[in-house]
Amino acid sequence: MIRSINELRNYDIAARDGSLGDVHDVFFDDHSWKVRYLVVDTGNWLPGRRVIVSPETVTGIEPEEGKVDLSLTKDEIKESPGIEADAPVSRQNEIALADHFRWPRYWEDYPSGVGVAPMISHLQHQSLASPPTPQEEEVIPRGDPNLRSAAEVSGYHVAAKDGDIGHIDDLLIDDSDWTLRYLVADTRNWLPGRKVLVAPAWARGIDWSDEKLLVDAERKTIETAPEYEPGMAIDPALERRIFQHYGREAGAA
Repeated sequence: MIRSINELRNYDIAARDGSLGDVHDVFFDDHSWKVRYLVVDTGNWLPGRRVIVSPETVTGIEPEEGKVDLSLTKDEIKESPGIEADAPVSRQNEIALADHFRWPRYWEDYPSGVGVAPMISHLQHQSLASPPTPQEEEVIPRGDPNLRSAAEVSGYHVAAKDGDIGHIDDLLIDDSDWTLRYLVADTRNWLPGRKVLVAPAWARGIDWSDEKLLVDAERKTIETAPEYEPGMAIDPALERRIFQHYGREAGAA
């Protein structure tokens, strides 16, 4: 099912034996546009720690109750490798968590050289129980350069081939494989209140420093795309209309 990240935020996130807190944010990687982690606001339960969980641990989403169910227990979360609350999530953190929970190392599917620091391949198969040496510290990135915050990306400008047209208002994910399917573009710069969908594959790129999504379409094309309203179902018929409007084949990038 295709779900709104704006809606998912603030859902209760529940371990098998009780609530962990709320969904605070979602981290996705900009190489594959897949959600890699849910960021949990644990309130006063684990102060000073950033808690992230893999979608691999999600056993169900209950919109009626506003809840995400996990296969983990609270003790399993508490005993997992910690990340300081305000620190970026480094590849070293990801390796430690993957080893602890036996989560897939998704970055190993990247083409050679994408988002991987020189020492990472060496660190992947050794214990991270002891801190890295000073030499290793120099080459381990402080934050995974491919991980992006959905909260941060919301608000980025949207630029067509012939000029700006709005901003990103939401991101829509497919919870069957946690792929980011659409970006919701609010075109209020041109059409107050109107929102349309743009697939990440139709972007010419993202200027992260300028906080701008560059779409491979004219403003008129985006302006006249099928309107999206928050909460509406994204069914195959609507997706066909959207793909046809942008001149794309349904199911193709």
